[in-house]
Order: sequence, then C-alpha cells, then structure tokens
Amino acid sequence: MVYTELTSFTWRIFDISIITAEALGWVAFIIGGLGLVATRSNPATHRRFKGLFLGGGMALVSVLFVGGFYEATSYIMTGHTNGIGHAESMYPNLYLEQFSDNDGILRILDLSGTFSQMAAITGMAATTFGSALWGITKHRSIFRSKSQKVTYAGIVLMAMSVSERAFAAIVHVFISLIFGG
Repeated sequence: MVYTELTSFTWRIFDISIITAEALGWVAFIIGGLGLVATRSNPATHRRFKGLFLGGGMALVSVLFVGGFYEATSYIMTGHTNGIGHAESMYPNLYLEQFSDNDGILRILDLSGTFSQMAAITGMAATTFGSALWGITKHRSIFRSKSQKVTYAGIVLMAMSVSERAFAAIVHVFISLIFGG
C-alpha cells in the first residue's frame, strides 16, 4: 500500500473512532448523570449509572485529549487546522524526502504511524470500557482489579501514541530547521 493511501485510510478510521467515541461518550455521560441523580435509593441501579457516567466521562476526556493532541501536532507539521486528515501530517514530506530509501526506514515509518493511531483507538476504547466497568463493580469484586488493569493499559496505549506523535512533531521541527524546509 502506498504511503498516502495508508495514512488516509488510518486517518479515516481514526476520525470515525473519534466521532463515535465522542457521540457515545456524551450519550453515556448524560444518561449516567441523570440516572445517578434519580436512583439514589437503589444501590445496585445507582452503581450501574455511576459506571455509565464514569465511562462516558472517560470517553470524552480521552477523545478531547488524544484528538486535540493529534490536531495540535498536525498543525505543527502542516500549518492548517481544517481537519486532521492530511497525508503529510503523519510524517512530514521533508522528513520522508531526506530519509527515503523506499525499502528500509520508510516502511518502518508507515507501520509506526499506523500502529500509533491504532494504539490510540484501542487505548481510548480500553480506557472507556475499563473505567465504566470500574464504576460498576463492587469494591471486593474480582472484576475490580481487572477493570483497573484495563483502564491503566488503555492509558498506557494512549500515552504511547501521543509520545510517537510528539516525537514526529519534534523531528519535523528539527528537520525543517536543519534543512531549511
């Protein structure tokens, strides 16, 4: 798959996941908040709405954090903010022109950028699911520690993706300073 096709495909998946997570996050946050207020007398139902509320909140936080960071690094690399679906925002063209050998490092960069976006998507899903499960479970439940591990794993995946994007932005700035692009 050609680099531009690969990046446009992964950006489409990333955009779809961001929109879906934000929409579902708002729905869960609102329904969970209303249910949390309305069901104070029934502890089991109250716990379920608390999980829905926390899961929706974590979905919104992860979408705002990861999506905003990706858009900020895309602005650093491309100079415009009208969407983050630019092929050159994954890795700048100047970087690819300086270091392209069409066999070695360029293929690794394709995979690195793709895996970074997939890590962000998986991390958002894991954080949302884990925090919702964490909110639902009782304190002594076996699922409590499992939900905490899933939440932390999602945070680690998002941090890994954000670190890769920060590295790409820093490389872009240094390459443009060195080569005058």
